Amino acid sequence: MSQELIYPPPEVCPDIEAIDTEGEKSVESTYPEKLYRLLAESLVNNWPGPGDDRPFQVFTGVGLFHQWGQPGLCPDLMLALDIVPEAADSRQGRTYFTWLRGKVPDLVLEVVSDRVADETGHKLRQYQRIGIPYYVVYDPRAVLGDRLLRSFELRGGRYFPLENHFYPNIGLGFVLVDGVYEGMSGTWLRWCDHNGNVIPTSRERIESEITRAEAEKARAEAEKARAEAEKARAEAEKARAEALEARLRELGGLP
Repeated sequence: MSQELIYPPPEVCPDIEAIDTEGEKSVESTYPEKLYRLLAESLVNNWPGPGDDRPFQVFTGVGLFHQWGQPGLCPDLMLALDIVPEAADSRQGRTYFTWLRGKVPDLVLEVVSDRVADETGHKLRQYQRIGIPYYVVYDPRAVLGDRLLRSFELRGGRYFPLENHFYPNIGLGFVLVDGVYEGMSGTWLRWCDHNGNVIPTSRERIESEITRAEAEKARAEAEKARAEAEKARAEAEKARAEALEARLRELGGLP
């Protein structure tokens, strides 16, 4: 059963300056560091949001404090709908306090690097208790078994595994795509829409627009060449007809 969290109004909350929002930082390898940037950048720059101009924010490596007096968590990635950015120089702008934001994040992603963090056990139970609607575990090196991607949905206070990796209440999903990002080849976790279309990075979007513009230019040039060829054919046909008429006149066959 999930525990109901009660958020006091901000004016009666204790001073958040007393909270250690940094904690002990672990050393990340290159792949996860690039992956977090890939997931955040593509969503922030190229996803229109869940609709109706609803705002959203993506956080990577940011503390999640769900209840006063309880230690914070540090999900690898959080997606929260319907919240606006806090001031960059504010304490609450550097950390996710649920009692100040007024809600928990809508999705939390954890990337497995070893068995110590226990993403499908202890961490799952933590996010279940907090009430995170969608919890996703990505295991790129198959540390926990042969399933690289696991998705869970909160129903009645308990997590249930999902058959697919699309989250209808958000309007996004995850797919695994082989490719190159920032010079590194590999399999990358990517956001996708309800049709399975990958949400592009800014570079991919620009490259796609260039490719589309070049294809349109090539089509226009081919159409121009076809029109010119048709014009040349028509002019050649006209010249041939005029030559035949002239020949017939010479032979007396035409007035």
